[in-house]
Amino acid sequence: MMTRNSGTKGNSTIPASTASATATPASSAPVMADEGVARLIDELRRDFSQRLDAYGARFDTLEKLLADSKQENRALQAAMEEKEREIEELKRTANDQEQYIRSWSIRIMDLPIPPNQDAHNNTVVMQLVYNSLLLPIFQGAVDNGMMPNIPTCDQVLETAHILPCKPGSTPPIIARFFSRNIKALVFKLKRDFAPRTAHSRAANQNHRSSPAPFAHPFYEDLTRYNFSKMRDIARDERVQSCWSVAGQLRFKLKGEDQVVKVKCIYDPVDTIINK
Repeated sequence: MMTRNSGTKGNSTIPASTASATATPASSAPVMADEGVARLIDELRRDFSQRLDAYGARFDTLEKLLADSKQENRALQAAMEEKEREIEELKRTANDQEQYIRSWSIRIMDLPIPPNQDAHNNTVVMQLVYNSLLLPIFQGAVDNGMMPNIPTCDQVLETAHILPCKPGSTPPIIARFFSRNIKALVFKLKRDFAPRTAHSRAANQNHRSSPAPFAHPFYEDLTRYNFSKMRDIARDERVQSCWSVAGQLRFKLKGEDQVVKVKCIYDPVDTIINK
């Protein structure tokens, strides 16, 4: 009977040296994997750092552009404000010059042109203004010894014309004097001698303290801006009345007798009233 060699068959044991050689590759695999992950992480870190630096550089550039833009905007804003001040100053100068040109003229209301006369003929309109409005004033002044004689139409008026108006309404009339002194005299005599309706005269005799309206009210010929400011002042609840003298606005407050001169027509209404 043959004896089995336990070293060659059956549950034989692998020599230690062979086992060690076989186990070495298996133990190094995790190490290599860790090194790969580490390299990947390092590469990602470097890439992220580079991207972050790039974004930071772009952010710095954008921040500088924003700062430059803000500075340019401030400069433009300052330039615009300066231009607006210049434009406003030009508007005021133009308004003052226009008012000076208008200082020879008056604006007449409720003086209809007869149907049989040419409303667009300046001579016709001028003669109508003289006969209906100025002649009664001059006659009253002469009768009361305030004037030596009555001037003629050609001596006092340079021209007169109607203004556009709504259909069916009486057009306003602009009459221009040769002299501002004559115009000032007409306004001085206006209260006592300007024509009034028959009803107005009767009412005025019974209530002398509150004169009735004129038959043909007339005022200084104000610029659009000055007239608008006068209207705004007159509409204020604190104001009793507002008018103009030689283009300068004046007003009275309710319950007061003092006449207030408007120092700067370009101030807001509150500022004008509270000064």
